[in-house]
Amino acid sequence: MKIDGKVIEMKVFQRLIGGLSAMLSGSSGTIKAKSSSNKFNFRTREILLSKSDGTDRKTLRTEDESVRRLDKKKLEALYASDASVKAGINLIANHMFPDFSIIGPNADLVLDTISTFDHDFDYYLKIAAKHAAIYGDGFQEIGYSKDETQITNLFVIDAKTMEFKKDYNGVTEIDEYQRPVGFVQTGRPQDEVIPYDKILHFKLDQIADSEMGIGLIEPLASIIVTKANIELGLGQVIYRKGFPFLLGIVGDETHHPTASMVDDLLNELIDLTHKDELVIPYYYKVEFLESANAEKLASHLDYFLNQICAGLGIPKPMLFGTGEDTNKATLMGQLVSFDRSLKAYQRLITREYERKLFRQIVKLAGGNPKEIPELIFAEINPEDSNDKATRLFKYVKSGLLTPSPDIEQEIRRREGFQLLEVKKTEKNQSREIPRIIKGAWRH
Repeated sequence: MKIDGKVIEMKVFQRLIGGLSAMLSGSSGTIKAKSSSNKFNFRTREILLSKSDGTDRKTLRTEDESVRRLDKKKLEALYASDASVKAGINLIANHMFPDFSIIGPNADLVLDTISTFDHDFDYYLKIAAKHAAIYGDGFQEIGYSKDETQITNLFVIDAKTMEFKKDYNGVTEIDEYQRPVGFVQTGRPQDEVIPYDKILHFKLDQIADSEMGIGLIEPLASIIVTKANIELGLGQVIYRKGFPFLLGIVGDETHHPTASMVDDLLNELIDLTHKDELVIPYYYKVEFLESANAEKLASHLDYFLNQICAGLGIPKPMLFGTGEDTNKATLMGQLVSFDRSLKAYQRLITREYERKLFRQIVKLAGGNPKEIPELIFAEINPEDSNDKATRLFKYVKSGLLTPSPDIEQEIRRREGFQLLEVKKTEKNQSREIPRIIKGAWRH
């Protein structure tokens, strides 16, 4: 293998990759770097497809096994044990889905169906975002009636219990459309496969063609563990500032210490409190063993907090509620970037609902599965709403937009106001705005 014109032995390269993987797989808060068990392997699988002329062809798809992924239980433990990470994930999930509407063809049909679920729909949205951020994958199962003629519920599944159906080689089985055949879940019979179309699978990110996603915590694993160890040490330092060790010194050049002299001083110091008075000979000394400067040690934590904010994509003032080192212009730029990231995540999650849940609802009702409604959300950043209101006012004032019932309804819908009743007539029955009046949805 050549890198920058230099030949590197494959064994050396294996050790480099293995060492990096082992660092992330260390347990008990300790970073280990054993590389002997890590291998730099590639597994190739063959997919049989059919050409238009009826002949068969094979395409190759490769899974890179050199990247060792963290177990989902470890990811959950990191989320539960670090207050900054937990607050950041919750902030992302709560801000990602503001007030929303379901619009478009068959919107009222979808709304009537999801209104029968056990929870409000925004609950499912936020759980999907939270699980995808923590584990890299979120799963929800579509519940059907016994005859499977209608959708009756939506169930949140523990991501730790789900995996794709594997073949005898441990490779994910796929169908003729190169989609996974289905899922198996811990606790269910191994031969029971949950069909792919019955599971909503949410991912925020992924590597190449990997079926499993990457969350926000996994790249920060070593940072979170190291930060926890530093905080533990810093806590001890601060504690010893208030309760320092007592050092007893016995004897001098003319008074050689004896065992009884040491025991006498020790007995006096063991039960000593701040209310006690102590009188000792001049050749006895009592001193404090104080810890290092806690303020300087605390400053080292800033690096790890900055790394966590960067990894989560959250502006630090927004996560910690402080802004001493951030001016308004810088903060606004960070908020714009955060807003764009949330909208990208938002679309990844809502697309899964639209193309699986909504489409199946329409299909079971006898509608056209290509005519599915959309999830539309209010602006995440309130200032965006203010800017939009200003622009609309200027458009109307300049004559670029002419006020009409349709425009008014759209504004009311986006702002969450009471919608006007519009009667369906033969003329407007095919228009989108009147069709979604009943389907407007707001929490």
